[in-house]
Amino acid sequence: ELGSNGWEVSDNDKGYDRENAIYLPDFLAFQDRMDHEKFEKMKAKLGSTLELNLTKRLVTSLETNGTVETLRKGFPYAGFQTITCCAECPDNPLIRGAKTQYEANILRVMRQVHYQTAGDKSLDLVFFINGIPVATAEVKTEMTQTVQDAIEEYQNERKPIEPKTGRKNYLLMFK
Repeated sequence: ELGSNGWEVSDNDKGYDRENAIYLPDFLAFQDRMDHEKFEKMKAKLGSTLELNLTKRLVTSLETNGTVETLRKGFPYAGFQTITCCAECPDNPLIRGAKTQYEANILRVMRQVHYQTAGDKSLDLVFFINGIPVATAEVKTEMTQTVQDAIEEYQNERKPIEPKTGRKNYLLMFK
């Protein structure tokens, strides 16, 4: 249903960065769609370090400012002004370029996302805006499991920090 309404659908988490809890291919594609000239300038100046530098700055913004603030305001990057992370729905459709920018957003739902930095536990669904995760979900069948089972799974099994190892599961950490 989401796929038929403009969402990208991934049946696996190939390309998902567990360490940083982002899907960088969508973030980069969004940057290119939003401001192609700026993105080309970034590629020319940063070369092979583009992905690493953008990842570091994006993750720092998510950790410092939170997901909502990062999506709304982006983050500064010296020499490139503000890096936009999400284009808002235009209040006035007559604003030049606003609709085009809004349509540059990439919405993705990804199945079976492995969230542990060391391990194989996964979430049934993760929802992304331009490569930034905004929600997770568990899918249950009425025949074998209930909504209460999903709630207990999140409360008891989905730990932001693994109790035995101390490893962080960044996708489950509040940002």
